[in-house]
Amino acid sequence: MSHHCWQELFSLVIVQLPGETESSSAEVQLDKGYPGRRCAKGATGSRRTTVRRALFSKRSLDTGAIPPKNLEPGFRALPSDEPFVMRVFVTGGTGLLGNAILRQLEQAGHHTLTIVRSKVDKGVFDGLATERINGDLFDADGIERAVSVADAVIHAAGIIHLGWTRMDESMRVNRDGTRKIVEACLAHDRKMVHVGTVDAVAIGSRDQPSDETTPITRATQQVPCSYVVSKRAGVDEVAKGVQRGLRAAIVHPGFMLGPWDWKPSSGRMIVEVSRVWRPFAPRGGCCACDVRDVAAGTIAAIERGGDNGRAFILGGHNVTYFELWKQMAERMGRRGPVIRTGPAALWVAGKAGDLWTRWSQVERDLNSAGVRMSSMFHFHSSNRAIAELGYTVRDLSITLDDAADWIRKHHMPK
Repeated sequence: MSHHCWQELFSLVIVQLPGETESSSAEVQLDKGYPGRRCAKGATGSRRTTVRRALFSKRSLDTGAIPPKNLEPGFRALPSDEPFVMRVFVTGGTGLLGNAILRQLEQAGHHTLTIVRSKVDKGVFDGLATERINGDLFDADGIERAVSVADAVIHAAGIIHLGWTRMDESMRVNRDGTRKIVEACLAHDRKMVHVGTVDAVAIGSRDQPSDETTPITRATQQVPCSYVVSKRAGVDEVAKGVQRGLRAAIVHPGFMLGPWDWKPSSGRMIVEVSRVWRPFAPRGGCCACDVRDVAAGTIAAIERGGDNGRAFILGGHNVTYFELWKQMAERMGRRGPVIRTGPAALWVAGKAGDLWTRWSQVERDLNSAGVRMSSMFHFHSSNRAIAELGYTVRDLSITLDDAADWIRKHHMPK
């Protein structure tokens, strides 16, 4: 099999971060959410803390509005006749998860705020009233202003590279960018929900899915590629912030699929499976989940996730890539795979990719890190999130139907 064929085969198994491959865009909107009590952006002290903890309470009957004050110039004040409204600052709003979060917040009637690094397709924000700031995670003034007028912050931005190169870039975005958000939340006493990834926790197996308490050992450690190392470093920044008084929760999404995948990110797997028949599938598996369920769980973590950095896996269905590719191919009118790729072929493919990297100085999706990750069973349990956040997992067939429909409408030739 040629180098090009191997690359096409394994480039699909890049497990995308719940967010996007860019580091600085962000927006917010809703789909289904948790109505909350309106809170003044400039309020401080124990009164603000008490109010904020009721923001997403479905049981809250307090309809009194707190008049806004101390708003930064350029931000609109929330209408005083909206008693159950809050403002949420979301990073990564152009990505799969961030965009779903924005839409769910908006649908619930909340106000959203985001930071956008560059011009994006106008469709990304169709139907959204998100306030946007031009900038990125390293725009100190923009981040400071956004956090200061928000009631809560969801940090979903990040960069994904499943390979051995781009470590400095990955650390700058996933670790240092997270540190910037942590510092701003500490300065203004804002609750932060940090979006990690299941690739930052211990890996499971076919017989024993991992959970938040599974220790990372030689047997359960992930491949130490740029993405895994930098995302763990980002989680460490949140943990350090908690020790200094940061109120935070951490969510670790699985392999997300569904609508609002504008790039596409994880939906790229569906695109590639539908493009040409692929008889060979990777040997491993993933924890497939619906981005809409993950968005709802992330939003729920604002109120229900606690303030001490508690982590929650937001997964779904533990499925092999072989079975997942078969179901994707069926929905796209293609023949599915017939066999799992053997270990020898995988080893050769990974080494060929690494040789290409050394020769060209450009690392492609086909590399030994990506190949090793595609051979592992990224199986996880979401029982903690189900019990504590009210997290729900819809049927995988619904997720795949909706994801395939989105890909056909937005990413396939007419």
